[in-house]
Order: sequence, then structure tokens, then C-alpha cells
Amino acid sequence: MSLISAISGHGISKEEAQASYREARRELILTGYLGEKYFAPFLEPDEIAPMPDYFQDFINAFMRQTRVIENVPSVLVKKMIYNVSFFGGLDAIDLAVETLKAFATVGLTEIAMMNQRKQFV
Repeated sequence: MSLISAISGHGISKEEAQASYREARRELILTGYLGEKYFAPFLEPDEIAPMPDYFQDFINAFMRQTRVIENVPSVLVKKMIYNVSFFGGLDAIDLAVETLKAFATVGLTEIAMMNQRKQFV
């Protein structure tokens, strides 16, 4: 079962879950500022190495406000979304808490959160 399917079954519509996922793709540029130590737990060294080459592609997606991130392998985008982004509704909180705990183990102790309706810092 995909995370979108799981989320849409618990208080958030499938359309809202998909919109949240698209937003997470578009906003991946914000994770581009994270260092290698944040990607190392879930990306292979050969996946981390070309990350600087994709930086402009992430900027382009953000500036165009599109979920399409040209030139970046979809498997890499998916890994990044599932490991350094949050999407879904309140029912996805338990998974988000587990992710935040994993971030803490590698030294990430601050976070900013945004949703489609409001911003939280």
C-alpha cells in the first residue's frame, strides 16, 4: 500500500494527499541545502555524488511551481520525499514523528514546517 493510499483512508481525501505529495516534490529544493550527512542514511554514495549537479533542476521546479523535476531520477526524488519531507494530513503525524527522531540521531535539531494553508516556523 502506498503512503498516499494509507493517508487517504484516514481523514484526508486522496486528492488532498496527492496535492500534498506534489507540493513535497516541488519544495525539494529546500532540502537541497541539507548536507550529505542527512542523505547518507537513505541514499547510496553513487546517488549522493551527483546531487550538486541536480541543484539547478530543483531550483527550476521550485521557481516554476511544478512537481516536475527535470533530469533527476524519479527513484531519487521518491527517496528524498519519503525520507526528508512530510506530506499528508494529521493522520500522517506518527510517521512524521518517527522521521524526526531519525533526523535527531544524525544531529538535525531544528525544523521549519509549511502546509498548503499556513506556514509554521
